[in-house]
Amino acid sequence: MKRVRYISRFAPSLGPQDIDQIIKTSQKNNPSKHITGMLVASGDLFYQLLEGPRDEIDELYARITKDPRHEQILLLESEIGNFERICPDWAMQKVDLSLKSTAETAPISALLEMICVQRQMAEKALKTLDGYTWEGLISTELEHR
Repeated sequence: MKRVRYISRFAPSLGPQDIDQIIKTSQKNNPSKHITGMLVASGDLFYQLLEGPRDEIDELYARITKDPRHEQILLLESEIGNFERICPDWAMQKVDLSLKSTAETAPISALLEMICVQRQMAEKALKTLDGYTWEGLISTELEHR
C-alpha cells in the first residue's frame, strides 16, 4: 500500500467544470486500480491524497506531474506500508473549500498557501546556494589538489 500527498496550483485556464471532470474520470478509473483518495480545491490550489497499490500510485502520480492542469507540484509525503486507508470508500472525493464557510476553511486555506510560499522560498534559497557556495567550494577543493 502506498499513500501520496501533494499540493499544486491550478493552471490559469482551469475552471470548475475541469475540476469536476477530473473527479468524474477518477471516480470511473480508480476502482479497478484499487485507488482511493480526495482532492481539495482551495483558491487556486489543489491538495490531493492518493492511496492504493504502490505501482498504481506511482503511475498515477507520474501522470499528474506531467499534467498541464497542475503547476508547481510539491510532493508533501509518500508513505509505503501496511496501514489503514484514510479514504477507504472514496474512489475520489472532491472537497471544494470555496463552498464551505470561511470560518471553517480559513485555517486550511492559509496552511495550503503557506506551504506553496515556503516551497518557492526554499527553491530560491537552493538556487542561490548552488550558485554561490558549491561552485566556490568545488573550485577551491580542485585548486588544492
